[in-house]
Amino acid sequence: MEKNSKETEDADDLFARLKEQLDAIELNEIIDGISTDELRERGIASDTPVVINRAQHSRNLDIKNTVLQPGVEFRRMPKGTNLDSIDINELLPLKPVENNTLIGIKDLKGLAKISVGRNTEIKETDTKLEIFSICRGWLVILDDVLHIVSSDIDHSIQLHVSDDKMVVRMDCTPAYGNGEELSINAVRDALKKQKILKGIDIVAIEKAVNSANESLTPQKGVIVAQGIPPIHGSDGSIELHFNAEKRDYDFKILPDGRIDYKSMAEILMAQDGQLLASLTDPKEGIAGSDVFNYPVKAENGKPANLVAGKGVKLSDDKKQFFASCKGCLLYNKPTLEVVDTYIVKGDIDYSTGNVTFNGTVIITGNVPDGFEVKAEGDIIVMRNVEAARLEAGRDVFVKGGIQGKGKGNICAGRDIFVEYVQNGHLEAQGIIEIGNFAINSYIATTNQLCLTQKRGTLIGGEAYALRGFDVKSLGSEQGVKTYVEAGTDFIAKKKITEFMDVVKLLSANLKKIDDTLKTVYAAFKCNPGLAVSRKPLVVKALEKRSEIDMNLKLINAKISQLVETSEYSEACFVKVLETCYSDVLIKIRKFHTTIVKPRSNVKFYEDTEGGRIGCRFY
Repeated sequence: MEKNSKETEDADDLFARLKEQLDAIELNEIIDGISTDELRERGIASDTPVVINRAQHSRNLDIKNTVLQPGVEFRRMPKGTNLDSIDINELLPLKPVENNTLIGIKDLKGLAKISVGRNTEIKETDTKLEIFSICRGWLVILDDVLHIVSSDIDHSIQLHVSDDKMVVRMDCTPAYGNGEELSINAVRDALKKQKILKGIDIVAIEKAVNSANESLTPQKGVIVAQGIPPIHGSDGSIELHFNAEKRDYDFKILPDGRIDYKSMAEILMAQDGQLLASLTDPKEGIAGSDVFNYPVKAENGKPANLVAGKGVKLSDDKKQFFASCKGCLLYNKPTLEVVDTYIVKGDIDYSTGNVTFNGTVIITGNVPDGFEVKAEGDIIVMRNVEAARLEAGRDVFVKGGIQGKGKGNICAGRDIFVEYVQNGHLEAQGIIEIGNFAINSYIATTNQLCLTQKRGTLIGGEAYALRGFDVKSLGSEQGVKTYVEAGTDFIAKKKITEFMDVVKLLSANLKKIDDTLKTVYAAFKCNPGLAVSRKPLVVKALEKRSEIDMNLKLINAKISQLVETSEYSEACFVKVLETCYSDVLIKIRKFHTTIVKPRSNVKFYEDTEGGRIGCRFY
């Protein structure tokens, strides 16, 4: 019995090895291109007869042992010349030979009869071949073969109509010898034949025809007809009755170090009933026609796009925009708004307290430590912000700077514009634009971070910009550690961290329940009677465990979803116009690098093929 078992095992091993060999052979056949299917496709392993394509050779009459007749002029052409593409102007200096003229005699010397060149024929005797022309033309020698290029060539006209059928260009060649002459009427006939009726330029045609005939050279790309282009209607326009240009604020530093804001522009305000904007109607277009005299439709102008937002009313004809209340004038194209505005004259202090408002808040002074300002619209601070909290539904403008002292927090539903920030915390769902510098701060945006004015430097701290960075300099000569990350949504990242904290707590609670249940089950095993008396408690513990387990699965699924959507799908960069110093850690999505030596005028990008952060000149 043991012997039979051993034999069975040996046979199994043998057939297993054989199968491995056959699999390897088939794989190698595919790799080497010698599989049965491929061999059949190539005709190697099929019933199809083998066909060998061989080059066909013909013997041309050459000029060896050939004596040209006296007075016969010729031109030898470079090897490989196409007879049909020879420039006739090269042959004009030659004296043409007449039709049926003896041009050469070749000693036969026992050679078999051979073929002749273009427009030539051979009359053979016992000892020689006489070569005759069969048309009037110029004698050329190409690859030691005699050819006659006819000198009686009709003119040619080629018309090229543009894709939009608005322009016709002509290529024409003059007649040579006794060929049919190029004329204005011939061009007209060619145009008429192609049904080109509109915008024919007789002056251009006459000039091209005369130039071709006088110089005996082709004329190419001559515009001989043009359609009448349509005149598109002009778009409607918007006339603003206020200055909508972005304002520059001139900060003057006084000798004692204070900032003088007296020269700063006033905030744009509107009065109730004030005319803010007027619309001009678009104009209709005027149709044109193409060279075939078919109409070409003109586009009518588009109406101007201006939307009356909150605090703005329209006139009956929908062409004038008026303020319906007193407030701050905001023009975020295409919406024009006049929003309720709360103005704090001077600093936020204990007399004003924390400010919460459903419109725009304007603070003409400072926001000191510990205060909060919340607005559904914009927050505009004319001076500085210290370790305070600002939360805006739209934009935050700080005309001075932010001294956060590691405690302040600035949040904006759209953009943040600030002169400088030090030890601050900025979060925005739009662009963050810093006029001068950012030092040791936390800065995060779901759009782009820009520091391109004045010093334009980002030093220390952490910065996150979903769509990338555009700065003058990054880091410092002293090697201050600076972290920048592009391509990651900081909001999603914060939410992931929040969810992970919850997962940690739930997992700890689940472990506590499991540890307790283990002890309970051990007790039940020793004393089965306990299972009856303690059943309600155990059921409750199991229900809680099931509830926690379900919550963990839901939260982990959301974490996975957030991880997938937290990265920006488009290309994003870290652009440094001047210098990127050492000890700067740059991360773009999954890849990161630490700068070990200064680099200038560079753009860092995600090199997915190389699996790294790439760098090139900016």
